[in-house]
Amino acid sequence: MSTRLSTKEHFNKIFKNSKKPHSNFLMSGKKIGKKDEVIINIIKSFNIKNKNCVDIGPGDGRWTSFLKNFNPSNLIGIDFSEEVLKKNRQICDQILLTNIQNEKLALKSNNIDLILCLEVLEHLTFPNFFISELMRVLKPGSIAIFTIPNILSFISRLRVLLGLLPVAIISDPTHVKFYRRKEIIRLFSKFKTEIKFYSSTFSLNIFNPKSKFNIKSFGLLSNFDDSLIFSIKKL
Repeated sequence: MSTRLSTKEHFNKIFKNSKKPHSNFLMSGKKIGKKDEVIINIIKSFNIKNKNCVDIGPGDGRWTSFLKNFNPSNLIGIDFSEEVLKKNRQICDQILLTNIQNEKLALKSNNIDLILCLEVLEHLTFPNFFISELMRVLKPGSIAIFTIPNILSFISRLRVLLGLLPVAIISDPTHVKFYRRKEIIRLFSKFKTEIKFYSSTFSLNIFNPKSKFNIKSFGLLSNFDDSLIFSIKKL
């Protein structure tokens, strides 16, 4: 008999047992990684003061607490994990318990200015319904910011050559779907959008992807990044 946890059980267990409080890392003065820096710069360039913002899959509240610094008019956290929402209850103006793979977002159409969807898509077996809901609630001219593990990262390519599984597969048992850039473009092709990909870094240590031994990328080198970072602007 299988004892494999469902995705919801997996995250409830992780965040129930996690004692680590959310960290307001923008204000902490600590050095941040290139990936976080890219996301922060996108958010800052959009100016979210007095705007409606949503974080889908907010985890321990790391990014919701960051968004709170910029005084959005409404900050909403959405997840299907009760434990995740508990950690965001005091940060967000509203929290919504939602299975985004098959449940509609309890939000008005054309009403949201910014959506964060960081490390979420890879957990959805069938993402199309969620993508259509996301595009429904975004205002024209507004953006959604995504990050996903890159199945074709530099160290994943090296691992495959050595007969090892890519990092995106081994790093989390609830990862079920993986994307290349062209598949991201295809996923949003039915909608009027502007897609922009961003460069960050790629690791060099195939046995420890979180090692600080990495290289900043640019241009075509960003195809080797550990994560794909991209934004979707609704036209």
